[in-house]
Amino acid sequence: MATLKAFIRTTKQDKEANIRFRLCDGKDKQLFYSSDITVKPNLWCNKNEQYLTNNVINNMVAETKQLILKTYNESKDIDSKQLKSIINKSLNKKKVKKPYLKYQDFHYKIKSIIVEFL
Repeated sequence: MATLKAFIRTTKQDKEANIRFRLCDGKDKQLFYSSDITVKPNLWCNKNEQYLTNNVINNMVAETKQLILKTYNESKDIDSKQLKSIINKSLNKKKVKKPYLKYQDFHYKIKSIIVEFL
């Protein structure tokens, strides 16, 4: 049976660290995934695998754990690199992409709108 742990790894307590996940299946199989979820090290509890002040982050950690376990159970022959690729693709589907507007484009659009009203 596979076990999954969430942890952080840092030497600097004043900078935020990414939450990492380690999946172990027996003695021979270990997979690692480093998420984009960042926390302050002094507020992270390794024993309980949770952030002490923010339930939203704890929910994100729980959802990521479920996704990792689901992915691993569907194909147990994957390695860490493949796991990372699958998880990132899955998470990107859920993200809402916001249009990126460069400052120059923004300035040009505002200028053209002002000119129209004059």
